[in-house]
Amino acid sequence: MAMSRTTMLYIRKALEQCGECPGFHGAVLSTPDGLVLASSGKFDADESAACASGLMVNTAASLGQLAAQGPTEMLIWGADNTLWNVSLLAGDYILLVASAGTAGADRLRRTRQRAGEMLNQALRILV
Repeated sequence: MAMSRTTMLYIRKALEQCGECPGFHGAVLSTPDGLVLASSGKFDADESAACASGLMVNTAASLGQLAAQGPTEMLIWGADNTLWNVSLLAGDYILLVASAGTAGADRLRRTRQRAGEMLNQALRILV
């Protein structure tokens, strides 16, 4: 099913709301194979979408030896004081949200959860 203009605007609004997170760096929504659907903030759309997909796919493959199912959410603390939240959404779409300052992990997770709920509504139309 094709994505309507209304659905795309709804997706863009959900990503822009991630900007309310303190230290917001960027957000990207990607397909399971790493193609960008939408991005916000300082992320380069193509590279960040491929990164989000790679993180989820490679981690699932690595953890597959230990668990029956792969991860649905990951928090990654970067050496440069950046916090990354990667999560699996409806239809295996992937949301990556990043912020500066690792002290705000809880706030970043809540921001990602709100955006994820909005995005799941839009993505269920596409699935």
